Amino acid sequence: MGQRGDQNGMKTLVSFSGEDEYVPATVDKKLLLERLCAAMNSPNANPNPNLQTSPDIECHSSQDSVIPLLIETGNHNLSNDDGDKEIFVAAVKGLLQGALN
Repeated sequence: MGQRGDQNGMKTLVSFSGEDEYVPATVDKKLLLERLCAAMNSPNANPNPNLQTSPDIECHSSQDSVIPLLIETGNHNLSNDDGDKEIFVAAVKGLLQGALN
């Protein structure tokens, strides 16, 4: 995805809910999201499961084609808090506005 996105300017938003009830509590969701996005951004991603990746999802570059979004308090369908839906919609809106520019 990263290579194609680089070629045509396409961006992909990968959103994950911090309180997703379908993901075991033992899973570090922040780290999972960051590793997934890093692998999707890199055409030569290292499949090594011991790869150390920063759990700080804010460290992505504006040049990345795949952008992480962790909604900390969100459950699977974002029904825990109305603010969770607003965060998601604002992120999608920002992505779409960026595509129009």
